[in-house]
Amino acid sequence: MPAINSSHALGAGKAATVVAGPTLVTLIPMAAVPSLATMAKRFAGAFGGDGAFLAQLVMTMPAVSLILSAPLIGWLAVRFGRRITLLGALVLFVFAGATPLLPIDAATLMVSRMILGMAGAGMLTVCLALAADFPEGGPRERILGFSVAGASLVAAVTLVGGGHLVDRFGWQAPFALYLFGIPVFVAVWVAVGEPGERKVPGASGSFRGLRPFVRHWMVFACAVVLSIGMFMPSVQGPFLLSARGITSAVTYGAVAAACATVAACASAGFGWVVRIVGVSRMFALIALVFGVGSLMMALSSELSGMVLGSAIMGIAAGWVEATGATLILGRVSEEFRPAAIGTLISSVFLGQFLNPWVVDPLRHAFGIAGAFAAVGAFFCCLALALVVLVQRETAPAWR
Repeated sequence: MPAINSSHALGAGKAATVVAGPTLVTLIPMAAVPSLATMAKRFAGAFGGDGAFLAQLVMTMPAVSLILSAPLIGWLAVRFGRRITLLGALVLFVFAGATPLLPIDAATLMVSRMILGMAGAGMLTVCLALAADFPEGGPRERILGFSVAGASLVAAVTLVGGGHLVDRFGWQAPFALYLFGIPVFVAVWVAVGEPGERKVPGASGSFRGLRPFVRHWMVFACAVVLSIGMFMPSVQGPFLLSARGITSAVTYGAVAAACATVAACASAGFGWVVRIVGVSRMFALIALVFGVGSLMMALSSELSGMVLGSAIMGIAAGWVEATGATLILGRVSEEFRPAAIGTLISSVFLGQFLNPWVVDPLRHAFGIAGAFAAVGAFFCCLALALVVLVQRETAPAWR
């Protein structure tokens, strides 16, 4: 039954949906992390290996599937509507996510993870597009910030709580967390409707549908580049600590957790920050903060300095997705917003996927500390370039 958007209760339900969707998507990789070692033993011999390769695929396949499917699902939401797309994505999320609770083989597990990535793409795309139903200048930015904060907090809680579930109930137990998609499905059914008559992109052969993406190519490009910086503490941090003579896995986790925890706090305050800085300058600020944090991690010989650098990078990490979504939602017409948001989501996840490919050559050329220094210097230069572009108003994406 379509929602009545004038209702305060349904508006609150829609806001909860915008926050809950990205939060649930965080479970896609994080719920599986505590199970990986035990899962590898369970599927030893699968695909001719010891199970470790399969466990790695369980982590990476949803992300690859999400990157490839998000733009397509965005166009499906344009054509068939946000409500039906989000409901369908939630159904896939629950069934594909909870599949490991059943007796399954390795092939079924892999297929379920691919489908789960597609479901995550649909949930992120539509939930971020729904944020456009809230007014700019405060409510929209706060909701986007809270959605990222919720995702960061759930990631931290799942990593700890999931380990306890594995220890007590076995490797399959954390996959029950995907059942939280059921109450969100109910909330979407009640609170989410269509904004009005849907307009399907122009006539066959027209390039009108490409204009939002060509015009705002810089937003997508910045999202890719800045997302590479988001994963520096978690992906590259352990190598830097190891080079400094620190070998404790607990310490590795603490450095990554510093970034994630601060990201949650920073994203919760996104609405306040963007009103002061201005959305057109946010990417420049994010690049500067990434640059400072990365340089601090590179130059610090003490653990405390590296933790502080990781925490500083967490500030920027909490703003990347919310800034990109705010720019897109404020500049793309309603009919193309889901497709544009889908492209933005692919850009963010592509940057995360590219991190090892970009940093590894730097690590071999300059050492891991040199790689952090090079990344930091690049982001500082990028911040200066973005400030100049915004000041001169020569970048179409910022208009």
